[in-house]
Amino acid sequence: MKIGIITILKVNNYGAELQAFALRHKLELMGYNAIIIDYLYYKNKNHIRERISKPIIPLSLAQKAKEMLYPLMNEVLSIFNYRSNIAREEKFEEFHKKYSKLTSRTYPSYSELYNEVFDFDVYCVGSDQVWNPTNNTSLNPYFLTFAPKGKRKIAYASSFGISIFPDAFKKLLPKLLSDFDFVSVREKTAANNIKEIANKNAEVVLDPTLLLTKSEWLDVANSNILPSYPYLLIYNVSKSNFATKLAVDIAKIKNLKVVRLCINPYRDDYNSEISNIVDAGPSEFVALFSAASFIVTNSFHGTAFAVNFNKPFFSVINHSKINNSRQKDFLDSLGLSNRIIIETKIFSTRDVDCLIDYDIVNSLLEIQKTNSVNFLRESITI
Repeated sequence: MKIGIITILKVNNYGAELQAFALRHKLELMGYNAIIIDYLYYKNKNHIRERISKPIIPLSLAQKAKEMLYPLMNEVLSIFNYRSNIAREEKFEEFHKKYSKLTSRTYPSYSELYNEVFDFDVYCVGSDQVWNPTNNTSLNPYFLTFAPKGKRKIAYASSFGISIFPDAFKKLLPKLLSDFDFVSVREKTAANNIKEIANKNAEVVLDPTLLLTKSEWLDVANSNILPSYPYLLIYNVSKSNFATKLAVDIAKIKNLKVVRLCINPYRDDYNSEISNIVDAGPSEFVALFSAASFIVTNSFHGTAFAVNFNKPFFSVINHSKINNSRQKDFLDSLGLSNRIIIETKIFSTRDVDCLIDYDIVNSLLEIQKTNSVNFLRESITI
């Protein structure tokens, strides 16, 4: 069976690159010929914007401003950190060359993707926030509308990224999902929304990064970047002074040094108590999580890797945001809701020594992993 996967990648984002690799690699381990369709996400600098690829629902002024200003600010700061930016980009590119199996052709635009005649047996939209209606691009490719009629279409662990949908998106969702043979999502909240809005069943499955074992992840890890001392790893995908202070306080209690894996090729701040890593790639990301003594993160994938490597951790949530279901649903399913720290909560140092019974967690995770793999196999072959 030849499977074409479309997902988010080539955006120099750790979670996106690793989930894309994990799904394709797991399908390959299951005996399928899985290939990632090299369609450039709109955040890739080589993506070609077209009128036809505009968002399927209008963005608010605040969303438009964020989409314009954040990349511009990041580009300026990257210029001032030229060397680390180049080093980081090279590591991402090296990861793709080693571990990504892509179509021979790259599709930088919506038109080029839709003009291609593909010959896959199955079309799969992969995980991550592929269905986020606040993305500043058309979601049509990620609802597989480019796939030939009559071909099997499946969604694996797709995420909306938000739990409250705009009304305009609710109206479109039933039609967007109507052609799918099998649908699975990453969050229970998303499955409930699909049932309520589109009257379609969606199974809740694991993010692809959780389908691979610790040893399989270590096969792609690059340990050259690892510190020579015990450390607490902090990994935040959005700036959080609360999470930073929490990490520093825990490190003092645990007698650890603080290492921060930055999401950009520059520091978040100039806290002298933190050692910043600004030029890591996906392989270095895996190594840093595998060797950490403690982890503090506000990232879904940071949380997933902390669990996969059986690390003591806290997952920090900003209660005012609408995308908290990602971490919350995942940790609730494993009986780990006590590892969630709300930003406004007063943290007790006693919580630091609250141990995680990973024998129980791993048993629950194994059940979910079996169900997730069964979903993949059944959706492809039935």
